[in-house]
Amino acid sequence: MNGAKSEVDADFWRIVAETDREQLADELGVGQGSLDAVLPALSSWRERLNEQSALERWRYKVTWTPVTGATGTDVAESAGTWLVVTPSDGSAQDWTDASVRRLTESGAAVVRLEADALGATRAELADRIRDALAGADDAPTGVLSLLALAQDTSVTQVSAGAIGTLTLAQALGDAGIQAPLWCLTRGAVSVTPDDDVDADQAQVWGMGIVAALEHPDRWGGLIDVPMKPGTADESDVSMAGAPQSHEQRVLDRLVAALAGLPAEGQVGGQTGAAYEDQLAIRSSGLYARRLTRAPRPRSAATSAAKWQARGTYLVTGGTGGLGGRLAADLARSGAEHLVLISRSGPDAPAAPAIRAELEELGARVTIAACDVADRAALAALVADLDADESAGSGIRGVVHAAGVGQLVELAAMDVPEFARVVASKVSGARNLDELFGDRPLDVFLCYSSISSVWGGGGQAAYAAGNAYLDALVRGRRRRGVTGTSVAWGAWAEAGLATGRTGEDLRTRGVVTMATELAVEALRQALADDETELMVADIDWERFAPVYTMSRPSPLFLQLADAQRALMATSAADTEEQGAERQRLRDTLTALPAPERLRKITELVRTHAALVLGHTASDSVKSERPFRELGFDSLTAVDFRNRLGAATGLALPTTLVFDHPTPDILGRHLLGELLGDGPDATAAEPVFAELGKLELAWSAAATDFDAETRSSITARLQALVARMADAGQGGSALAGSTGTGSAAGLGPDVELLLDGASDDELFDFISKELD
Repeated sequence: MNGAKSEVDADFWRIVAETDREQLADELGVGQGSLDAVLPALSSWRERLNEQSALERWRYKVTWTPVTGATGTDVAESAGTWLVVTPSDGSAQDWTDASVRRLTESGAAVVRLEADALGATRAELADRIRDALAGADDAPTGVLSLLALAQDTSVTQVSAGAIGTLTLAQALGDAGIQAPLWCLTRGAVSVTPDDDVDADQAQVWGMGIVAALEHPDRWGGLIDVPMKPGTADESDVSMAGAPQSHEQRVLDRLVAALAGLPAEGQVGGQTGAAYEDQLAIRSSGLYARRLTRAPRPRSAATSAAKWQARGTYLVTGGTGGLGGRLAADLARSGAEHLVLISRSGPDAPAAPAIRAELEELGARVTIAACDVADRAALAALVADLDADESAGSGIRGVVHAAGVGQLVELAAMDVPEFARVVASKVSGARNLDELFGDRPLDVFLCYSSISSVWGGGGQAAYAAGNAYLDALVRGRRRRGVTGTSVAWGAWAEAGLATGRTGEDLRTRGVVTMATELAVEALRQALADDETELMVADIDWERFAPVYTMSRPSPLFLQLADAQRALMATSAADTEEQGAERQRLRDTLTALPAPERLRKITELVRTHAALVLGHTASDSVKSERPFRELGFDSLTAVDFRNRLGAATGLALPTTLVFDHPTPDILGRHLLGELLGDGPDATAAEPVFAELGKLELAWSAAATDFDAETRSSITARLQALVARMADAGQGGSALAGSTGTGSAAGLGPDVELLLDGASDDELFDFISKELD
């Protein structure tokens, strides 16, 4: 009945939308004349209703939820070796001493390492990490960094702590440290509006959220802590009845977080436990970061139409796509004078058209060439505007929409590149905040990005800069002055998400927003005096599985749409899957043993080719890494779905990253389907290492000279010969120096793999290739 009712409703509103008087009159049994006034009004009302519904769906905010049971009394999991990296300037001495003491009490062996957040190079720090851990009994369990707390007034646009953390994350990878990196910050986030704010610290959060996406296996998380560990308060009592200081409670929560606090719910990623990785410790408890819907209060439903601009508005990035769109709406809303700032000023390609549009709307327009990173130049411009006594000349609003995009992975980014992108957001915002101070303004608006909320591959510096804007606005509110930061999704006709970029985003679930509606969302945010708001059109069915593919994310635990999408993705094995799996098993079992791997690998290659848009599997070589073939997070999910349907197996979304070539993946699938036969999985660790070797060779071979290539080739030929000899008898990995023929290598290699342990195999490969 409900379905039929919905179909009737849909037909009715289709007729209204098309303003078909004749058909509607027939449906209602009335004359067409009676609909002349009603039908257009009804159509307009329906359109407004749909627009408001869309705007409601686009509104999100970051909140903090208490983590229960995090007392820190059971901290056995924090045992092992912990590397604690601290700034050498002594700015984090209180937290260093306290955290090292508490980790030691929990049973951990702590290795301390001081580093110059600004002076240490990536290579130097990697060497020092190796040296510091050389005497440890075992590989580190975790790394705790306090470098974010470094203070250095010689840098103003990018924080010393962010540079130090970037260098550390890279150096740990270079040093081969697989232990998760946890970063401590102070004042980077606000659990309540009364929290102290340090916008520089927020840069580390933006960068860290991206690091979690790019290096899921080496990232631990982010923990924001109070300004000081705490002071004794004998009135506090532990559960055991003994007096417990505030400091002790805070440190207990820190160690509990480092041990891994389970996240309950659909968090994506592989099956298994997921832990909270974005946390804030406060005197009142431990809190986890969440993204939630941000519906407008009913009382604010009509306030957007009442919001009006007045006087002069200063717009940085004013000759760009987003700045120009905003300027036009400000003119329509009553702004009398618009001052558009950019480096090119009047020479910007779009400047003449923007000026003409704004003047036609009745606004006075000034387009100024000014680098907002140049504080003196910006101060001079503001002073000139303050001296202007023309009507409507008083500065009533400031909008910071300037910035540059980025697409550089964290591991490949150098410090100058990081600083350049961060400064494009930070410098102007910092200068504007300092120049206007606590002056009463109607609007102090920062254009932020969804990258500050959940990151984005290749956007570590961009996310860091936008996270700074969000924190700067929170700091302004803390001071009692206005401030609004809007973390934008993708605009359809302006900004960084146009053209091919917008198409790529849509395939990943980030849908571009119509300009008129995006502007309306901004008017609502200003009318409601929002502090922080995320505005984005997200297709959660697509976005959530892709985002959580390589790493689970508790961030979405309070979003019903995301939970439904992840629940569908992680649905249990069905009867149809079981039947398909059995059919494939029967097919493989009927084949001779040597043909089974060929059959399953061809299945892998066929589906990989389909996902990549190729017509035949010939274009997908068995030994070539999936990344090199062109796989990304979206195609990896599509491939997993297709292969899961074809094999009847419940496969993880990380499939192509766990098994990096079609050949290696085929061996894995054969083992899953037929059990632990020797032809299935015994060789997988070795083939994984060979896959890495092939990837390293393909990436660097063109840079080698003839002598180097000859030397590498000889080493590999010697390895093949030794493996062939090893298969003729005796210990599989005996230290033979023979130079046996490579003829018949396939069977010999199978014998070698059957007769040797993993340790023997890796020892053999290491000796031959080192």
